[in-house]
Amino acid sequence: MRIYAPQLYVPPLATESLDTRTYEKTNISQLIWLALVIIIAFSHVNSIILNSSILQLEEISVQGNELYTQDKIVNSSGLQINRDLIHQVSEEEIAARIEKLNYIKEAVVSKHYLLKTVSINITERKKTAKIPCIIEKKPLFMIVDRSGYVLEYLNLPDLSHSSLVKIIGKSAELGSQLVSEQVQTGLKVLDLIQKRAEEIFSELDSIDASETDRIRVRLRNMPLILLSSDQLVIGVNRLKLFFQHLKQAKQAKKRMGVYLDFRFEDAVYLMEKKQDGN
Repeated sequence: MRIYAPQLYVPPLATESLDTRTYEKTNISQLIWLALVIIIAFSHVNSIILNSSILQLEEISVQGNELYTQDKIVNSSGLQINRDLIHQVSEEEIAARIEKLNYIKEAVVSKHYLLKTVSINITERKKTAKIPCIIEKKPLFMIVDRSGYVLEYLNLPDLSHSSLVKIIGKSAELGSQLVSEQVQTGLKVLDLIQKRAEEIFSELDSIDASETDRIRVRLRNMPLILLSSDQLVIGVNRLKLFFQHLKQAKQAKKRMGVYLDFRFEDAVYLMEKKQDGN
């Protein structure tokens, strides 16, 4: 007599469920591998495109430059046509390189992907005044803009035909900004005269703001002018009216030993210097 072990009965539905799960797992694995292959292929193709000559820089345009040539600005930018890739150009880095040039106040850089071009818009600093200084025992002039940035050093022969107004101040490094009250006040006086008394501006010779309550302004063919920093606008306006009166009366002649005091709100004083020079 044979005894048989009981057989495990598997319902048909359970068998079909196992087959379905196995099939689904196989499909998921295949999809994952397919996705990986597509990603790798896309990355490879993308890398080839991004590093190919298709995206090489083709043109650089420069606008707003007067003191520097286009070649000078392009060389300072470090950009190279037919070598740099347009998508790798950093607008901020290019602008920072160009702005290292002393006469460049601001550089706005824009890149255009489809055209594969870079546009550079320049704002230059303007020569405003000259400040006498001594560099390595040599007398020179610092050329500054209206904000007091030192643009360059020039000697006297180089300025023989220059109409820049002389401002008294201390020497500073090239490219730095003179922030002393003496220089900034002198530049403020210069700016006020240029805006409010343009006819006087062409006659300006020098401004000494060593003492802010006794600013010395020298005009050609005029006595010494005294202004005060707390009455600058009023002083410049009165100076303009006085200059116009002298011009109409044809009396704008320099009188030695005499100066005009515009430091007060309610009066203008014509003073004679004492022997001590005050």
